Order: sequence, then structure tokens, then C-alpha cells
Amino acid sequence: MTLDAAGPGRRARPLRAGRPDNDGLAARDAQLEAAQAKLAVLAVLAVLAEQIEYLRRRLGKDSSTSSKPPSSDNPYTKKPTDRSLRSRSGRNPGKQPGTPSSTLR
Repeated sequence: MTLDAAGPGRRARPLRAGRPDNDGLAARDAQLEAAQAKLAVLAVLAVLAEQIEYLRRRLGKDSSTSSKPPSSDNPYTKKPTDRSLRSRSGRNPGKQPGTPSSTLR
């Protein structure tokens, strides 16, 4: 049972179901419940987003980006091979042209 707001020196009296104040309160209550439900959903989404970010950071770790030993790395993922920044000079390997060979005969 809901009570009507009473001024100083007046007694509070119960609201009747047909009064417009009661209908307005019911609508306001429904709006507040909907807003609270939205806030609850947003809070759950924030927690889930934090968990996803944590798991993504964990997936990105291997022995080269953390203190984990190399034996804990996934054997099925290929690591990029280190390439030298030195380029070939264009010369052929071996002795100078025109000199006799020194191999066993």
C-alpha cells in the first residue's frame, strides 16, 4: 500500500488505484527498472571486455615476450626466421679467375 504525501499537520492517507498519481508512479517505476537493467548489462559487458583483453594479452605471450621458457612455446606456430640485413655483393665465391686450381688430382 502506498501513502499520499502529507503536509505539516496532515495525516498520510493511502492512494487509490484509480488516481493518476498511482499510474504515473507505476510508469516511473517501470522506467527505473529498465534503466537499472541497462546498467546491469553494461556492467557485465565491461567485465567481459576486461576478461577478453586479459586473454588476448596472454595469447600474445611466448618465450620471446615473457619470462616463459622456450619449451612452453606452441610447437605448431612458426617463428619468423631472422634475416640478415647484409646484401650480397654480386661477386662469385672462390678463387680469382685464371689461376690454377689447388685441389688433389
